[in-house]
Amino acid sequence: MEPLQSGTGVKVLVVGICGATCSGKTSVVERLCRRYKHTLVFHQDDYYLEEENAIPKTEDDSFHWDVPEALNHERLVSEVTKAIEDPFSICPDCKGPEPKPTITNAIHLLLLEGTMILELSKLKTMFEVSVFIKLDRGVCFTRRCQRDYGEHRDPAGYFERYLWPAYRKLEVAALKHERTVILDGGSISVEELTDAVSKIIDDNFHLLHKQ
Repeated sequence: MEPLQSGTGVKVLVVGICGATCSGKTSVVERLCRRYKHTLVFHQDDYYLEEENAIPKTEDDSFHWDVPEALNHERLVSEVTKAIEDPFSICPDCKGPEPKPTITNAIHLLLLEGTMILELSKLKTMFEVSVFIKLDRGVCFTRRCQRDYGEHRDPAGYFERYLWPAYRKLEVAALKHERTVILDGGSISVEELTDAVSKIIDDNFHLLHKQ
């Protein structure tokens, strides 16, 4: 795959961080932001449809947050595309009254995090590589129960009837994506996950520098 370039010719490495709910995706992204300069981050959860009455419903009339139809695809794709075209406009390391000498040559890292990003065809074609963090059912259920979702807590039976089947569908999509690396989020720590993803990023940075 040819590297994506901004309108100014700066290379942008686009990496998808996806996988099961509660698998450590957001925690990994937070740690990556501390390790790499010139990093841009997009979280899928910031792009749910704004009107709750537009969110799909389950058979028992609960909100179904775990299907692609619950997302504002157009806004997400548009904002990611704009970031690739002009990474300087949102990169925290590029802002300021006086540009740093290294900015014009810096490869920017764009991280897109979420459970369903590999199900969005316009997004997955942008990825240089994606990382899928898997969990087994028991670990996923335990972590989900321990997380506080406030007013959006899962209704009774939501995990078994809707969330876990949605994850299994996502896992199939990940296995079909040829540039996806599978990691087991249930057997290693968040720091170990971050190290593994960093190795993948570093390898791709090395390839981009050679192109």
